[in-house]
Amino acid sequence: MNELLDELHGATVFSKLDLHAGYHQIRLDLSASTRLPTVDGHFEFLVMPFGLSNAPSTFQAVMNDIFRPLLRSFVLVFFDDILVYSKDWPSYLLHLCQVLQVPSDHCLFAKLPKCLFGVDSVNYLGHTISTASLAADPSKLQVIADWPAPTSFTALRGFLGITRYYRRFVRNYASIAAPLTDLLKHSSFTWPPATAAVFLALRVALLVILTVRLPNFSLPFEVTIDASQTAIGAVLSQCRHPIAFFSKKMSARLQTSSAYEREMFTITEAVRKWRHYLLG
Repeated sequence: MNELLDELHGATVFSKLDLHAGYHQIRLDLSASTRLPTVDGHFEFLVMPFGLSNAPSTFQAVMNDIFRPLLRSFVLVFFDDILVYSKDWPSYLLHLCQVLQVPSDHCLFAKLPKCLFGVDSVNYLGHTISTASLAADPSKLQVIADWPAPTSFTALRGFLGITRYYRRFVRNYASIAAPLTDLLKHSSFTWPPATAAVFLALRVALLVILTVRLPNFSLPFEVTIDASQTAIGAVLSQCRHPIAFFSKKMSARLQTSSAYEREMFTITEAVRKWRHYLLG
């Protein structure tokens, strides 16, 4: 996901296309076994239905195949969400014409009310993208703000799942969330008052998250690290502007090691996490 978003540095004009019932625009081979016996007879799908185990991978493969000459040059495709990005208006108009020609050639149809054209900011894959900057989608943050206190392991995993998606925006995420992740190790679900305070603190941390810069691969990257007694943290930045945050809870063995060992561990983990930025 982050690798896709990294392609957007320098873009100033965006368009977003959303296909109408994308799966249903993929015709099935006659040999595909989708027959449904009912009291009124046997029925079978002529187009790919939602719910088949291999439908997502098949659809993504089709989209990648038809857009392959344009991918990651000025187009990103994630299932039926197509993002067109350009550095200026003249190139944008050219790019948009090329992109629109692809679904036209393959008889694919977009849902016009969900499409955007020629905007300077766009919501895509749960993020708000604008010139050189990246932020969390406000509608997703509202979901976090309205999330009720979990009453089961399933609800807690759901909350941690959506917050982890935005951990690159949150400084010291692992340290803040550690008491909640520790609850998942218990045999029965409990929700003591101290945990409720941590839940609130994590929600607040997500609601005041920073807007980060998109990486510019023509500039050097900087990594700032820190290691506490229980967790490690690092910031990837350029020209003193953060690009991403990284944090991780340390194992029990590392928590008893020396400060030098903990800091060296932080360095190696940060390099492993951001290797593709630092080494190219």
